Amino acid sequence: MRAHVLEVGPSTIRRLCCGGATVADREAEKVAFEHIDDPVTLIDLRPVTVESLWRSVLAAADCGTAEEVIVVHPSWWAPERVDLVGAAAQVLVGHVVLRSRSWLLTHASQAKSEVATVVVEIADDLVAVTGAAVAAQTRHRDQQAVADAVVHSILTMVSDTMDLVVIDAPRTVRGARSLSAMIAREFRNSGGTVAALEVDDIGLRKLAGRDCSA
Repeated sequence: MRAHVLEVGPSTIRRLCCGGATVADREAEKVAFEHIDDPVTLIDLRPVTVESLWRSVLAAADCGTAEEVIVVHPSWWAPERVDLVGAAAQVLVGHVVLRSRSWLLTHASQAKSEVATVVVEIADDLVAVTGAAVAAQTRHRDQQAVADAVVHSILTMVSDTMDLVVIDAPRTVRGARSLSAMIAREFRNSGGTVAALEVDDIGLRKLAGRDCSA
């Protein structure tokens, strides 16, 4: 099946296929994320519904000519946010499928279907850890303390059948790469016996490319 993959969040909208690009109007995109939990916002001093704003910014990212569009969103988003983006994404060409980032990273990085995975997602304000459960650690403190707390969350989820920890470090998130390296180092120092895979923007696009035909 011909499919495209669109990254929505944690702080930008980008194609993960077709060469990859950030294509939304930056100001409109910023307002869309800032007011994603509101029903109405202002654009050029005019009131607009947030859903219509999201339709506009998503339409700008449409690759076209796809049978299916996979919209990848942060795993820790509230259901209301996911529903909003899902409704707005109907403007895209092709059947829309909503997937969490943990789904993409788990699905595309596994060498075999039985591999068990914990996914760490770094956002501007928090770090989410998704495995058998979901945990979140705030970033509003010393980054070493953040790394230690994240590793503790990981260790509560790993088991004898756990084979992989994936650390997602988007370029668009401030300090994500340095924090990712710190988490990976602390995890290994803690005696973690599973493989730790750090994924940057290039790696994420490569993973998405396994499920996308440009």
